[in-house]
Amino acid sequence: MRPTITALALLFFCSCSNTPEPGEQTTDPTALELQGPPSWTGYYSGTIADEEVSLWVRPDSIFILQRKLIGQDSVPDGTFGRWHPRGNELQLSTGKIEIGAYQVGDDGALTPGSGEGSSGGPVLERLADAIGDAVPRMRVSGTYVLADDAQSFKPCGSTYEWPCVGGMDLGEEGGEAVNGFSNEDLLRNYRKAVRMDGDPWEVEVICTLGMGPAMEGEGADEYLFIGSVLGDAGSCP
Repeated sequence: MRPTITALALLFFCSCSNTPEPGEQTTDPTALELQGPPSWTGYYSGTIADEEVSLWVRPDSIFILQRKLIGQDSVPDGTFGRWHPRGNELQLSTGKIEIGAYQVGDDGALTPGSGEGSSGGPVLERLADAIGDAVPRMRVSGTYVLADDAQSFKPCGSTYEWPCVGGMDLGEEGGEAVNGFSNEDLLRNYRKAVRMDGDPWEVEVICTLGMGPAMEGEGADEYLFIGSVLGDAGSCP
């Protein structure tokens, strides 16, 4: 049984160990077949031109790319998509559009490949096998839907819809949790933007991905936590 909206909000804000149950999904990214050499997966970071770049190459064939202008942006732009190997290159694409390619060096570092222009020295160093418990905050456009009391968000370029909830762990002040944006805020914004529940809402948000225990049974699930709504967005390309 799916939890109610009220239960989603309360469970999230009371404790990060009580993450809301996601709605039913047609695709489970953790169950997708591993593509490419396992050594290619991991978390990379570096500087390209005037941007700080982070790239998470996941074993489920999903990548998350973050770009932040040095000295200008406080929150990076996030891009979701699929990666696949082509020879010694790591190809990145969103939908049917290839957005870049990197050559994988013997030391594990990535250099620009055919999709990024001329190659050079290492620009993205491999830092770790995984990113940890949560992805850093990022600015993402996508489609939010509330249907049958289940919330989901599909980032532009992604083939997967993440279960989501409004709110984000912003730390503590004076021993109390700081929550500047709640699930009720998210629902209120949604219902102002659409005619009825179930309608898609193209929106730009600041969000993060994180893991939490499932409400029923053992194990953990991955959720997209929306920390703020920046405004309506155009349709995904």
